[in-house]
Amino acid sequence: MKVMLIEDNENDIVLIKRAFRRDMPEAEITLVTSIREYEALKEERFDAYICDNKMEGPDGVLFAFGDILPDISRRFPDAVLIHDSSAVGDKIAAMEEMRYGIRFARGADGRIVFCMKVPQRLLDYIRTMVVDRGKSLKPPAQPPIPTPERRKI
Repeated sequence: MKVMLIEDNENDIVLIKRAFRRDMPEAEITLVTSIREYEALKEERFDAYICDNKMEGPDGVLFAFGDILPDISRRFPDAVLIHDSSAVGDKIAAMEEMRYGIRFARGADGRIVFCMKVPQRLLDYIRTMVVDRGKSLKPPAQPPIPTPERRKI
């Protein structure tokens, strides 16, 4: 299994790679920390793409949602895009999907999969969506997301 990890935080990289080595050693992890590294690999197909929402780019902040993921979605429409940012919530991620024409992986409940920088949750999703593809998608337990009540006027 081939996984592209789009991340620039050294601590997060270490945690994620350690979790893969321990629990999914057969996975081949390719690290992308810049748009230049992505450009060199963009023709290659991966089984899953794990993505933080922003990283340092050549001209300051590069937003992976707007700069990298739309390109992956155009090239590989069925790609498994896993959101792994603790800084962006489900509403913002849903707006980014519409804005950039991307689609994040979803659980059985239809909600966007958020790993929130928790390596075990990330591995559970990879196992379910890539390794056991076609089986029932039961997302790891997450707290419910509150929805605003609508009033009739």
